[in-house]
Amino acid sequence: MFDHIPPLPVAARLAPALALVLAAPALAGTTLYWTAPGDNGMSGTARQYDLRRSTQPITPANFTLADTVAGVPLPAAAGTAQSCDVALPQGGVLYYFALRTADAAGNWSALSNVFPVSAPVAAVVTPPAATRIDPPYPNPARERARLSLGSATRAWVDAIVLDATGRRVRTLAAGEREAGAWVLDWDLRDDRGRPVPDGVYLARVRVGALARTQRLVVRR
Repeated sequence: MFDHIPPLPVAARLAPALALVLAAPALAGTTLYWTAPGDNGMSGTARQYDLRRSTQPITPANFTLADTVAGVPLPAAAGTAQSCDVALPQGGVLYYFALRTADAAGNWSALSNVFPVSAPVAAVVTPPAATRIDPPYPNPARERARLSLGSATRAWVDAIVLDATGRRVRTLAAGEREAGAWVLDWDLRDDRGRPVPDGVYLARVRVGALARTQRLVVRR
């Protein structure tokens, strides 16, 4: 029996950037979330995604002319929450994203909703006089929490959120940064894009040789 039923188009949404690096606008990005549509309609597991980015509104006619986004995960079982970090290369530019899904028989879904997002414009930031890690704010957090960091020199930055048992919930930063001030923005979701339950969490942050673990309460 031939499979003529394509996956359903996904309804995607964008979340704010995991880490807004004020001193390095070229690293600006955001996270695209969607729910896996399945192989036949909303059942099974599809074969692949095709995620595109363009500075022009994306339509079925120009979809293949848009830039292909790398790093897109393989489809999970129907109904699974999935996400992909996407780059916004140039500050102040409006980018459009759209997604299609193929099943094992090569049937392609219709186009998802087309989601526009504007890359932030770079801000000129004077590096702080010393390394700093500020407490999470607001605390308790209801919609999101922010961590303000800074270093007078180039430094390695690690920032993860742990639950009360010490299990990692979300990675906010992991990499070397140029001297400057940064804001890490947590949208109160885990690494799979799912909202975390209310409770006590720990923000474990290291900037160079300075490390701090600070208590953060989520209360909606």
